[in-house]
Amino acid sequence: MGTAKVTSDAAGSPHSVILSGTGIASYAPVCTLTANPARMQSKRSAVLSVSCLPAATSITWTGGTCADTTAATCTVSPTTTTSYSATGVNSFGSSTASATVTVGPVDLAPILMLLLD
Repeated sequence: MGTAKVTSDAAGSPHSVILSGTGIASYAPVCTLTANPARMQSKRSAVLSVSCLPAATSITWTGGTCADTTAATCTVSPTTTTSYSATGVNSFGSSTASATVTVGPVDLAPILMLLLD
């Protein structure tokens, strides 16, 4: 809660007005985008999740199969390393966040170590 005092300095005017009230902070969202998992093998799925603070009233995705999605999550199954981005919008502005899902080969080292023991 805040208070403001407004005083007139016009000649012969001893008037003043005191205003008080509670305001609402107005901020554009700050968004983050996470991929789980961020590294995987081809033909697997990853879940992308966007989170905005303060809340976004709409989400727009770009990249891969998420492009037509408006939800806060999107499931992807890329066959190559792919970058995604999501933009959160509220009445005060917007924020874009990005994440990359890295597609790589199977790590055979743990399997080979078991076989060699």
